[in-house]
Amino acid sequence: MSNTVTDPDDDKANLTFAVYTTDAFGNPDKQIMIKDEPYGVLVSGYVNSGGTAKVTVPDGNLKPGTTYAFRTSAYDGSLYETEWSGWGKFKTRGRAVDIKLPEPDMNAPVLNEDDFQEPQPIGKPNMYPVPPEVPPTGYSAPENVTRPQGYSEKDGWSCGEVNKETNIQPCSRLVPDNSKKTRDALAKEGFGATAGLPHLVDWCDTRNLDIKRYEACISGFTYEYEGIVVKDGMPTGEILNASWAVGQEVKLSGTSATFTQQLVLVPEVVKSNETV
Repeated sequence: MSNTVTDPDDDKANLTFAVYTTDAFGNPDKQIMIKDEPYGVLVSGYVNSGGTAKVTVPDGNLKPGTTYAFRTSAYDGSLYETEWSGWGKFKTRGRAVDIKLPEPDMNAPVLNEDDFQEPQPIGKPNMYPVPPEVPPTGYSAPENVTRPQGYSEKDGWSCGEVNKETNIQPCSRLVPDNSKKTRDALAKEGFGATAGLPHLVDWCDTRNLDIKRYEACISGFTYEYEGIVVKDGMPTGEILNASWAVGQEVKLSGTSATFTQQLVLVPEVVKSNETV
């Protein structure tokens, strides 16, 4: 509802809005007491003289498809208007909708929602080392561990303590990798005939880094390991290398707050710059 307000002294003023029902002839009848409002009326904010003051009637105070009347009274911060304005009328919109639904077919087959949704691609995952409670792998090496040259945290490498029995310092990292080599390794060895491991999500054969409503295929990274051979506290130059293709499949339960996850690691490369 709105109305203009003019002050003789050009002061700012607000308007008090009172809402009434109407009788069969459209004349104002009984005042509606607006819920949770002092005195059952609505008060606008202050506007400049000659401006338009507005208020909104909160939901639940008026009926749909009904004619109402309202009037206003001004206040400039010190003086109240001695008379009410003329009447304004409005009619609320009708909201009743007659909907007749057909009887449900109890013999109809259950709708398979997955048949109506194609897998959606997801962005390349960001890999962040997670600090465990105990080395050897972690975001930061312990204070007494020297990180080998070239194995920086910036590159994602996590290095642990030198193994006293093998004289090898382990370093590892996760690397985003959606190459054909990685996908082929998972297809042939992870879920292929030689492994005999079925897919948790059947469409992962042809799609990766994709997600549906209840399923996801995340086959887009490798786990790299390098063992630094150390003798008398110094690297010998020998490095043991290994790399695994990582395949992750997730299936959410449609009836409970649980999910099933299948994680597969397939060796891609096993090599050393001098010895294995």
